[in-house]
Amino acid sequence: MRRSKGSTMPVPSESLSRLRTQLCSRENADRVATRVCEETMSAVSVLRTDFPLQPFRVMASRDVAAPMTAMIEHELVIL
Repeated sequence: MRRSKGSTMPVPSESLSRLRTQLCSRENADRVATRVCEETMSAVSVLRTDFPLQPFRVMASRDVAAPMTAMIEHELVIL
């Protein structure tokens, strides 16, 4: 279930398009994180969110604040 924007009414996850499902996947977040890590040459974290339309978020590891560390799925580091 997901909530439509501006509403508290849940919307079935089945209503997501195939493209949206692909974009929201962990695999896509990993792909994006790898590209960002390689381009910036800095550590990048993949965080899990509570928002169904963006269940994963890619952030620079240095920008992850203490309360968000529990949401980290994994971290990529260039050695």
